[in-house]
Amino acid sequence: MELYLLPSIVAISAKIALFILGWKALRKVDKSLLGFFVGLCGVNIFELALMISLKNPAGTLFFMTMYYNCAILTVAFFFHYAAKLSVLSNRYLDHGIALIAVFAIASCSIPGLAIDGVESIGYSITRHAGPLYPVLQLTIVLGSLGALILLLLARRGKDVMTRRKSTILLVAVAPIIVSVIFVIVAMQFGWHLNATIIVSIETSFMMAVLFYTESQQRLFKLLAMIPSTEEHRQWEAISSMLYNPSLSLKEAQVQFAELYVQDAMRRAEGSQVKAAKLLGTSRSTVYRYLPSSEKEE
Repeated sequence: MELYLLPSIVAISAKIALFILGWKALRKVDKSLLGFFVGLCGVNIFELALMISLKNPAGTLFFMTMYYNCAILTVAFFFHYAAKLSVLSNRYLDHGIALIAVFAIASCSIPGLAIDGVESIGYSITRHAGPLYPVLQLTIVLGSLGALILLLLARRGKDVMTRRKSTILLVAVAPIIVSVIFVIVAMQFGWHLNATIIVSIETSFMMAVLFYTESQQRLFKLLAMIPSTEEHRQWEAISSMLYNPSLSLKEAQVQFAELYVQDAMRRAEGSQVKAAKLLGTSRSTVYRYLPSSEKEE
């Protein structure tokens, strides 16, 4: 087996393992996110096909076309999922995303428009750019950047779970998008970089993170490791209670109840009535454990 095939084979094997291990989680995920996962797998499969045909580039135009088509679909599904999280998704935006994706795939699939041929460059296979190739690049780059902006907007939303999911997506996806943009820019200056190998490794890491955080408990654990997040501050407060030898049991119970009520208030978007329902208690109990700054609803 050629050494240059190893990253692609490892990436595909990792994704297959993730699909098997995370099958239950996959059945529950949003359809846009599922489409995103499938698109990533398609990118890896056709990337491997390209690497296998490295020494015989004849007939690889189909693999190159499918590679780009899967990349377009991946970006489209990712953008759509980010729009859902940011509560900006609507019928017109959905149709717009679909039309742009169809146009990009058509320009990529029709010979001579976006891709005018392929050739071996020793360490990889590259495309001959057609007149619409810049449009294809802009679709992928702007779609990726747009999704990042939507995720940043979702982080500022009121719903706690939406903020948590958008934060994890930003952490998991940002390295991939930054790498792809860097490679695209670098290639315009004549640098020889193999984007497929970089993306293969990073997408496997990203999928592992997303599968792992399908559980709310695991989602909290991972966010607690990221400085500046609310979950990190909550975990520090809990840790300070656990490792404070001078803290009595009664004081620890009160402090934990305050943290628990504050988290419920965030999930209830600041409503004491909703928080009481979430906790299965009365509003007066919720009120008692609130800090003085939050006692006015």
